[in-house]
Amino acid sequence: FLARLEAGGNDDPHPPPQPNTVAGASSSGMKALSAAADQLLADYVRSTSQFSGQALSPTRRKWKRRKFAANQGDQVAAKVTRTDENGSWILPYV
Repeated sequence: FLARLEAGGNDDPHPPPQPNTVAGASSSGMKALSAAADQLLADYVRSTSQFSGQALSPTRRKWKRRKFAANQGDQVAAKVTRTDENGSWILPYV
């Protein structure tokens, strides 16, 4: 489907050849720019994340579960079916 769409929507088995113009040079420049951006993002994530190499203790895990759990009077959401229907959610209060 995508090949047909790129070829102009017709059912030809082969898309038309791409012209060799300045667009090819800018494409390689964009790839280099994308690679540099990916490296910059990876360096940023590495420098800002903190990981001590140890798992959380059981008491710390319990604290996090309690912190993110719904409190009395909070509204929660539950999906009833696995489809993408909008009406398949229930919104009860705890």
